Amino acid sequence: MRLLIDPQVLTRLTIGSDSDRTAAYWMRLVDWATDRRVGIGEATYGYVYETFARFGYPEQNLEVQPPALRNEFMRALGTILARVVMHCQPAAQTSMDAVYLGHDQASESLRSDASGTCGQDVAAIASESDHWESAPAIIRFSPPPPEELELCTEPGQELRAQVAEACREFYLGKRVHIVGGQRVERDVLATQTATGLPADSITWIPSEKGKPARDISNRWSGLDPDRDVTVCVTGRIGHAQSAAAAAAATRRGCVHLLVETSRDLPDVLRKLARQAGR
Repeated sequence: MRLLIDPQVLTRLTIGSDSDRTAAYWMRLVDWATDRRVGIGEATYGYVYETFARFGYPEQNLEVQPPALRNEFMRALGTILARVVMHCQPAAQTSMDAVYLGHDQASESLRSDASGTCGQDVAAIASESDHWESAPAIIRFSPPPPEELELCTEPGQELRAQVAEACREFYLGKRVHIVGGQRVERDVLATQTATGLPADSITWIPSEKGKPARDISNRWSGLDPDRDVTVCVTGRIGHAQSAAAAAAATRRGCVHLLVETSRDLPDVLRKLARQAGR
């Protein structure tokens, strides 16, 4: 999974900046370089290289503070410039739904890279909050592609796309068994989206306080602890049936989750996947 670096992250330093600002710039650049997901789109590369050429780069060293860390700083810059993400399709004219505060040419480079690198596993833009009028979690593009990219403002920040991918990987080949209330198709679809499971891997035993399910123990007697996850919708089931479901899952050694309403299914299943990945 890749992040396209915002051109302003690299070019906001100007000749004559005070030493504190120069040092902060370079230290931040080192942080971004350590995030192995960060790459530079080919349009941004051209813009950045042209900007640095005005300072005499690469024939002349750029101004750094403190000078003792020059090698580390230049290595960080070189690392980012070496991670070029080439366009795999013609870049299209597209606009962002967030107000970018960088130069027009920087904005054009960023939009060109977002459009041209679709299909290159790009999930986010590596940027700084103060480069946007109001930094959103998601930047949407019109017209797509891409539909949207996340905004990553901290090196190493966990992306929602990564969380979703890890969740789908966790549930690959698994089955989810739900008991309590009536099957709600909207919540089944939300569960499918969260887990990546096909519809036939999600079963639901209807059970309400006035119409309790029968033989939960027998119906769950063949569950596999390596494959099956059980969930009880506690707000829609009687106490006896809830206890029977918990006992049946425990006997089979399966994970047993509790939710108050079926709307909570996606969140509790994502939480399980996250815990398993730690």
